[in-house]
Amino acid sequence: MAGSTSVREVFGSLLHSGVSDSVREETTRLFSHDIFRPRSNLNDAERSSLIVQRLRHICEGASVPNLVLDPERMLAYTAAAAVVDPSLCVAMLTHFGLCLSFLEDSGSDSDWLQHFKNKIASGQTIGSFLITEIGHGNSHLAGRTEAVYDKGTDGFILNTPDMAAQKFMGGQLRGCRVQDRRGFRAGDRRRTGPGVLPLHGRARG
Repeated sequence: MAGSTSVREVFGSLLHSGVSDSVREETTRLFSHDIFRPRSNLNDAERSSLIVQRLRHICEGASVPNLVLDPERMLAYTAAAAVVDPSLCVAMLTHFGLCLSFLEDSGSDSDWLQHFKNKIASGQTIGSFLITEIGHGNSHLAGRTEAVYDKGTDGFILNTPDMAAQKFMGGQLRGCRVQDRRGFRAGDRRRTGPGVLPLHGRARG
């Protein structure tokens, strides 16, 4: 696939309007790499690993450090990903659109948050929107897991009342944004909203 005329033709037509020539050329160069060569007979773990590799290739190859701050490139990259690898497109929308954009809009300048934001922007950490619960699907209105503020530690403790409220996801993921119906609770005050926490564990695949 690398350097093929067909790739340039497809992306040239796809990105004919709405992006500059330089962004179009950069997008074509990134997505002409051999990492986007079609693969077959991959198992779930291999497929997940390939999506992560491709996402990191995009983060490392972009000419800007944070794609969320460059809507033109984000438009071009996600459009190209939708053609080459639809699953990658969804991962990009989650990684950049839900996770990194939330961090950018949070208004916090804490060192921890800045460090976490830089790791997501660079692709070192993969962002995931952790909303799905085993017994309630991906409805943000039906979720029952909540984060309860603990004064003793000045932090939040995740409370999952039963198996049906257990969060789950797939793939090799290291960072996430959590949102659920009950959200955050401090004493008698409740607020529905997102929170950020790092995920650790052995990657699969």
